[in-house]
Amino acid sequence: MKIVTFNLRVRWDNDGTNSFIHRLGLIDETLRAEMPDVICFQEMKDRHRDVLQRLLPEYTFVGHGNKPDMTGEMVCTAVKKPHAVCGFEAFWLSPTPQTPGSRFDGQSVHPRICLMTLVRTAGGEMLRVCNTHLDYIGVLEGNDDVEAMQMAVLLEKLRDVTAKQPYDAVVCGDLNVFPHMKTVALLNSWEQPRLVDVTAEIPVTFHEFGARDPGDKIDYLFATEALAAKCRGVALWVVRKNGIYLSDHYPVCAEFDFG
Repeated sequence: MKIVTFNLRVRWDNDGTNSFIHRLGLIDETLRAEMPDVICFQEMKDRHRDVLQRLLPEYTFVGHGNKPDMTGEMVCTAVKKPHAVCGFEAFWLSPTPQTPGSRFDGQSVHPRICLMTLVRTAGGEMLRVCNTHLDYIGVLEGNDDVEAMQMAVLLEKLRDVTAKQPYDAVVCGDLNVFPHMKTVALLNSWEQPRLVDVTAEIPVTFHEFGARDPGDKIDYLFATEALAAKCRGVALWVVRKNGIYLSDHYPVCAEFDFG
C-alpha cells in the first residue's frame, strides 16, 4: 500500500514555466505510473481538485478550504478505489479547532487545517490518515513555537480518537520545519500513540524547482509504531522532464505491507 504526501504548489498560472498548468501533464503521468493508494495533497484549490478528479476517476477526493467559509487553499486526500473512505473530519490548528478559519496569535494570515480521513482498505483493515500543512513562520524566524502548537492540536486530537478507535495512523504533510526543530521533536516524543518518522533518512524534500542545492527537508510521513514496522521503504519522486518538475517539493512515497 503506497501513501504519498505531495505539496502541489498552489499557483495555477503565474509561476512562468513552473506554473501548475504546465506541470499538470507530468503530474498526471507520474500518478498514473505509480497509482498510490492514498495521496495527501497540500496547497490545493478547487480548480486543482476539479481537474485532478476528472483525470483520476479511480480516486475518491475529500477535503475543503481553510477559510471561515471553507473555501480557499486546502489539504485534500485522495483514496484509490476499492479502498473506501469511511469518514473524514477537518479541524483548524488553533486554540479553537472547531471554529472555521481560526488561528494562533503570531502565525501567518493563512489559517492551518488538518484533514483526518478514516480509510477501510480493500482487505478490510482500518487506517487513519492525518494530512496537514503547518505554518511557515518558524522557518522564516528560526523559532517554530507556532508550528509546535499547531502540531500539538493535531496530536491531541489523534490521541483522543485513537483511544476510542485504536487504528493504525499516519501523520504526514508539509510541516514547514527542519528536522532539528521542536515540532519534529514533539512528534518523535509523542506516546499516545507512539509515532515513527519513516522518512527519517530522506534528506531533502523542498528544492524550489531546482533552485536550492541541495534543498531542505520540510515534508514528513510519520506512522504509528506497528504500522511503521510494516514499512517496506520510502522514496522521493525525483521527476523532471523537459525542464519541468512535479512541484517545488518532491513528493514522498512510503510503501507498507497490509494484509
